[in-house]
Amino acid sequence: MTEKPEYVASVWPYEMHFAISAEVTAEHLFRRLDRAFDPKILLIAIPFGENPDTRTHLIQRDTRLDEDLFQDILPDALAISDEHPDRVYHSDARLQGQHDETILRRSIAEAVNNRLASVASDEVVCFCSVPADVLGFQGVYLVSVILLLQRVAFERHHALIRDRVDERYHVVRSLQHGTVQVYLRGCTIGLSEPNPGHSTQSLRRPGEELLRESAKELIGRIAFEAGGINGVHFLIEWCNTISTLRYEGSVGRGSLIVAEKNHPHVEVLVRLAEPIALSNVVAARKLLQTTSAHVSLVSDSESIYGLGRVTEGYGETAEDLFTIVFLSQHEWQLQHGQKPLMVMRYGTPQLPQSRLDKQTFVETVDRVFPALPQVDVEVLWTATEAALTQEHGTMLVVAANAREEAARLRSQGMPILPVQLSPETFRLLTGIDGALLLDPLGTCHAVGVILDGRASDRGDPSRGARYNSAVRYVESNSEPVLAIVVSEDGRVDVVSRV
Repeated sequence: MTEKPEYVASVWPYEMHFAISAEVTAEHLFRRLDRAFDPKILLIAIPFGENPDTRTHLIQRDTRLDEDLFQDILPDALAISDEHPDRVYHSDARLQGQHDETILRRSIAEAVNNRLASVASDEVVCFCSVPADVLGFQGVYLVSVILLLQRVAFERHHALIRDRVDERYHVVRSLQHGTVQVYLRGCTIGLSEPNPGHSTQSLRRPGEELLRESAKELIGRIAFEAGGINGVHFLIEWCNTISTLRYEGSVGRGSLIVAEKNHPHVEVLVRLAEPIALSNVVAARKLLQTTSAHVSLVSDSESIYGLGRVTEGYGETAEDLFTIVFLSQHEWQLQHGQKPLMVMRYGTPQLPQSRLDKQTFVETVDRVFPALPQVDVEVLWTATEAALTQEHGTMLVVAANAREEAARLRSQGMPILPVQLSPETFRLLTGIDGALLLDPLGTCHAVGVILDGRASDRGDPSRGARYNSAVRYVESNSEPVLAIVVSEDGRVDVVSRV
């Protein structure tokens, strides 16, 4: 048996330890947002100063980028630095020198991103952290983390267009962009420590903590656009607290328009004689009771000054008018126009999960059952549409060996005589616990099935039992199978091995 060759560090002793820590953190963080992000990372190390090494190094595990792509990158960075929009001039030469160095490091990250963009496929989006000085075997290197995410998954979630306010202030465009920024910032800090990777906790901040930091930056942008300085720091906390409060026993539902006072596209229907501070969360919750589907509270992110509505003609490219919708206890959503940007549930930020669209479903069915006629795909889609109407969640399992599985699982389900169900019958049968077991032709063989299966590393402890049981079953079944999981929170997953 051939022994696996020992990894030999090329830049500094603990580079692979740091790479693994960055990878584990990325997987834990971005899979919480959307499992389809499928994060990959690599490190780039650029010789700097009097380092006799002349070659840029890539430290990578699951990626295979060509090192030659990144050679001689410093001249590109210097050219970007000379024209960088963040460049300012200080009268103090020492301060100017520090600022120039900061701009150079940002420019290196931008130059790396430009090189990545030149070879990136339509499959991934790439992000590079601001480099940190790392003392290596031959001298100092500027080391950055490069993060790769699946493009289709990343771009299907709504994002704002502008990443600056007043042409100066950097702001985040979405929860996913903010999370990338928070993660890469953590990478830069971790690389700035002596011997990065020497500590086993180099980047191991809890995922929820990083997500909350990202959400706070996104909500802070909203408050900044509205002109509320206190709101920049506290709006997210006020909304979290308001969402927990009841008024005379009822759960808070309603909405809050956040925009600059006297915004041309906000019609104030009732103006308070004295604005109510949002920090007075009890009073804010009481006022929320006065809103309706068409009338909202109106706020500049610091105070509520009336009730009103958004008028026609608001151009969403302005990105200066937002709505916070309180959905239920401990749950609220940030929207721009009619597009959701973020959902907050029990203090944890999440990306809004869109309902399953037919094209995605058909593409998945075609991968799992490639010879299936279109007429049978339509039958499966009809069954899935019925499942999507269940408010409390449900699951459909489509298995090539459905007949055999119905018999095998008869003690933990209810086998039925094989039958093609009508949409109405599907809706009725998906109302009970357990899964409906279908074959690829849409014939139902069992209802209320409790699935089995061995543990899988694809499981997600942050998800419910329904989702994880689907993953275990799909991974354990030797025949082609897919599961459509409708969770109670409205999330829809299509689980398959391919």
